[in-house]
Amino acid sequence: MSFLEIVQRGVDSKGSFLCVGLDPDIAKLPEGISKDAAGVFEFLTRIVEATHQYAVVYKPNWAFFSALGIEGHRILIDLIESTRENAPVILDAKVGDIGNTAKAYAKFVFEQMNADAVTLAPYMGGDSIAPFLDYEDRFSFVLGITSNPTASQVEKLKTSGEERVFEAMASIFESEFPQPNWGWVAGATQVEEMKALRSKSPDRWLLIPGVGAQGGSLEESLEASKDSKGRIHGLVNASRSILYASNGSDYAEAAGKAAEDMANQMRKTQE
Repeated sequence: MSFLEIVQRGVDSKGSFLCVGLDPDIAKLPEGISKDAAGVFEFLTRIVEATHQYAVVYKPNWAFFSALGIEGHRILIDLIESTRENAPVILDAKVGDIGNTAKAYAKFVFEQMNADAVTLAPYMGGDSIAPFLDYEDRFSFVLGITSNPTASQVEKLKTSGEERVFEAMASIFESEFPQPNWGWVAGATQVEEMKALRSKSPDRWLLIPGVGAQGGSLEESLEASKDSKGRIHGLVNASRSILYASNGSDYAEAAGKAAEDMANQMRKTQE
């Protein structure tokens, strides 16, 4: 079963488009959790247990685990393995390189880490994402228009053809890579740009960060994610607002409640 088939099954059964970001910050771990790799693993596995009935996918951020050293990589592998029992996993790595290096990254992400999907930085061109797309049963989310404040410094620059960079990239990649196993990262804080990206890629799934702590609109993002047939094709990521809903011993219950509230909001947009 492909990544998108698993995602669609989750959407249908849970009535949700929620992606829970797993970004473990040692300084923010709740009381009673040890401030080390073992504590991070305990914390995140309990978060998954508390939220999996609402989350369609999970997205651990590679950087936070790498910051823990070799033990961080070990727990990331274990976390991906255990989380995949409940929902597919997107490794948020934002890698982007060329040639044999890109092939090595793809092998690492999909064969060593066993992630179902990955995020990619495409600014070195099509050969930086092509090796990932060779894994037909896996999926790649390519950075399109991101939620960070300085996205305009590159992504919104006008090309000689008067398209913005993210629009030109979408046109190129749609032509170069017609296969279905990739989509876009599109920030919830950039709804108008998301609509422009959607016009270039009418049926790709979007991974949408920026809702929650960053202030993006859930309702506007889901509406902008609709494909050419009017179906919501967006996975809305929430990290801090769920992970750190409480810094007390009730952190897992609070995370579950935050996930439930967001899933209920998503259901209301479909009524």
